[in-house]
Amino acid sequence: MPTKKTSKRKASRKKQAPARTRENTTATGRSHQPDQIYTTRRRYTPVGALDCQVKPNEASLGFRSASFARENGDVVGGSHDWHAQTDRRTMIHQSRGFDRDNVFYAALLNRAVNAIMGPKGFIFDLNTKDERVNADAKRLFREWGRDPEVRGLWAWNGLQKMQLRETLAAGDILNIKIRSKRQLQMIEAERIHGGSDEYSQGGNQGVRKNKWGRAEAYGVGNYGLGGAAVDTSNVKWIDAKDSIFMYNIVKRTGQTRGMPALQESFPNFHRLRDILDAEATAWDRLSRFAVGVMAKDAADKGQLASVEDSTKTNTDGHLTDRVSYVDQGTFFWGEPGEDLKGIEQNRPNQHFYESVKTFLRLITMAIGMPVEYLLFDFEKANFSQSRSTLTLAYFVFRDWQQLLIRLFHRRVWNWLAGTWVLDGSLQIPKSMDFKDLLRYQQWHVPAFPWVDPLKEAQAWEKQMGIGLTTHTEALAAQGRDRDEQNDQREHEIKDAIDRAKKLTKETGVPVDWRMFAGLETGKTERAAMVTKGNPITITTPDDDEDDDNQGDADGK
Repeated sequence: MPTKKTSKRKASRKKQAPARTRENTTATGRSHQPDQIYTTRRRYTPVGALDCQVKPNEASLGFRSASFARENGDVVGGSHDWHAQTDRRTMIHQSRGFDRDNVFYAALLNRAVNAIMGPKGFIFDLNTKDERVNADAKRLFREWGRDPEVRGLWAWNGLQKMQLRETLAAGDILNIKIRSKRQLQMIEAERIHGGSDEYSQGGNQGVRKNKWGRAEAYGVGNYGLGGAAVDTSNVKWIDAKDSIFMYNIVKRTGQTRGMPALQESFPNFHRLRDILDAEATAWDRLSRFAVGVMAKDAADKGQLASVEDSTKTNTDGHLTDRVSYVDQGTFFWGEPGEDLKGIEQNRPNQHFYESVKTFLRLITMAIGMPVEYLLFDFEKANFSQSRSTLTLAYFVFRDWQQLLIRLFHRRVWNWLAGTWVLDGSLQIPKSMDFKDLLRYQQWHVPAFPWVDPLKEAQAWEKQMGIGLTTHTEALAAQGRDRDEQNDQREHEIKDAIDRAKKLTKETGVPVDWRMFAGLETGKTERAAMVTKGNPITITTPDDDEDDDNQGDADGK
């Protein structure tokens, strides 16, 4: 039976607990429609603003390393969210700093985006049984993709690339569906916040979840004046059905928010910076000329020429006062008979590039990218080594492509398809189920470039020949749309036929129209055309090689 003291304590807790008002309970309800655009500027910097400063020792460790925890007796278990409560924002700030100031970090993010997204991003396609619906859907999506973002800064290609880059840099990004405009508003990871009472009402780092752990709403705060820290006292909750949340690949089931993709490599980025600074200092020292002045009373003269050194180790100052510096030189003031001998340190290091490359290789392991891809340096690798390295990297890139399609691209189309069907922009026959629009959507991802483009083309030709792939997939892998390609090809073929007819009529010599369309003519066809009267033909490199190996028909 509880004591009176315990009962009072429970009553006090109940009294202090925030009341579940209608505003709180409806924050995740279905009635909220985010038709307004949440601004990112305020007229003041709020008192309760989040201002997380990155301490050097914390940033260099990333998540507390095992050795640090063991030595300090700070071994704490728990879910990923438990650790992320204090470390996630610090990691995001550190990532933003690297992205601003570290050329390797920024280049690594850009290379990853270019490799995963390709030059044109993912291409939308719809393959229902109704060709009219397919054509209308692709037309509507193409028109929407010209201005899909509420600020008008990105077209569809740039918008989807920003999803990936922000996810790599900060761990996640939120997209609010502005239904009245049929556009998306991107919200940076820093603005996804639960407010001053972040962990109440089922919230966790800006995400409210149901009892099963599924997200129901996301908290969005505004930046302060001039883009300062987020105002945690005025957070708006957006229903999960009114938003699209794109996040990094999770590593644990108990993880709510994404982490920067290169977080594990943060310590090595700090070490690499120290190595570069040390090497630059060594070059600076070597660029100075050194002069020894041997004269009577040189110590006294050196004291006049030098400046006070607070780090000297002796009391009379002779060890420090006899060395002075100018912009481009170093002077040692010595007595007659004294000598100054330097210590050989092998600086600059002749293996400097290999050392830097090794650290970069360790860094790029975090996202499965070979360092050769980052540095554009395949000089010492043969074809087999390069292909095997890139193949392993492409497996990782393919995982990212599938993640983007599942979390972002498919959800964008699902939202737009429902909107267009409801307002009549996209009309489907009564016999078609609306779910077919969602079920038969396709996203063609770019193919990864190989070391030998000729062998890649031959591989595609072989796969299409034996039915392992289609012409649509082959074109989409190159970042091309089949309909656009065929329209252009149709125009070229018609033009080529007209030109061939014109030239044949003028010369009386049969002319193969495929010459003007960039198409090859087979040997049998050329032989048949020869019997008709010496046609103008084009010779391909493969034909020359066959002729050299096999000789002419008469054996000469």
